[in-house]
This record gives sequence, structure tokens and C-alpha cells, in this order.
Amino acid sequence: MGTVSFDRLIPAGAVIKSITTDEQTVLISGGSATITVKAGSTALTAATAFDTGFAGIGTIALTDTDGIKLSADSEINIAIAGAALTDGKVRFFITYG
Repeated sequence: MGTVSFDRLIPAGAVIKSITTDEQTVLISGGSATITVKAGSTALTAATAFDTGFAGIGTIALTDTDGIKLSADSEINIAIAGAALTDGKVRFFITYG
């Protein structure tokens, strides 16, 4: 559990429009892990169950369907809660303008 940084910065004023995921290998957890995608401290998504929201290629719903405008330069990260993820790999594609 904790936060994983992607070392990618999205500039202030950018509007996040969508997040697409591509599960490379199946995510595994010994419990009920959830993942929240964030830009800095701003939650871009609701907490998503590791075993239902990431199979194959998909789109994760944003917390605001009109898009999310960032007020400051923000680093992309994911917050893992509930239980640790012990294996698996997911790529995140964040579209913004």
C-alpha cells in the first residue's frame, strides 16, 4: 500500500480528458486492493478495485466527466489502498490538452 510515482509532470492549466489502461500482466493482491490515479494530490479517478477495473484495455472514469483542470504543475501517481499489490503490470495513458 502507498503511492507510486510515475515521474511524469502535467503542466498547470492542463485539462485531463481521459485515462486509458492496458493491463500487461494480471494484477494480484492478497486482499481488496484499490487504485486511485492522481495528479499531485488531485484524485483523477475514484478508488477502483484491482480485480475489476484493469482487465485488458479499458477506460477509467474521471471524477468529473467534463475533464479536470489542474491549478498547478502536477506529478502523476497512483495511490494503492486496502491491501498491497503483489504482482502485475498496467500501463496508464492520460490524455490532456
